[in-house]
Amino acid sequence: MIRRLAFCFLIAAVALQAACTQSAAEPQDDLAPAARPGPMTVRFHIASTEAHPGWREMKDESGQRLFVSPEPLLTEADIVSAEALHGAARSIVRLRCSGVGGDRLRRATAENTGKHLAILIDDKLLTAPLIQAEIAGGVAHIDGRFSPQRASEIAESLNPGP
Repeated sequence: MIRRLAFCFLIAAVALQAACTQSAAEPQDDLAPAARPGPMTVRFHIASTEAHPGWREMKDESGQRLFVSPEPLLTEADIVSAEALHGAARSIVRLRCSGVGGDRLRRATAENTGKHLAILIDDKLLTAPLIQAEIAGGVAHIDGRFSPQRASEIAESLNPGP
């Protein structure tokens, strides 16, 4: 049984902790956890609209082409808890990082302002908001224009086991 812990993590109301913006694209249906039993993998990478040697080309849900760095900044191991938050206009997933993960997130966002932060779930590009400022405190929000059910599924899959 996957537990849901109350907390906070990555990309404020429209990305990560009001620090990032995101495209107004629809979520990808092929990310649905019903097609894949067990916990999801999640990776956070720096991404760019320009090609770099060794970076992988991917498309976000709006079809924008991005180049994703090979090394993740964070993984699901850095996530302490996740929860779905439902508003009138949309649902988001709020994440809380471990102390080490929160430090990595803060450094990465401070050093990469103006770049994209690619969020991959099960090796699919979910969203890639633009980093506008340092994200401190290890708390962020993922806003992928999720339905309430989809946000809940993602949060449940990202939470540590019992």
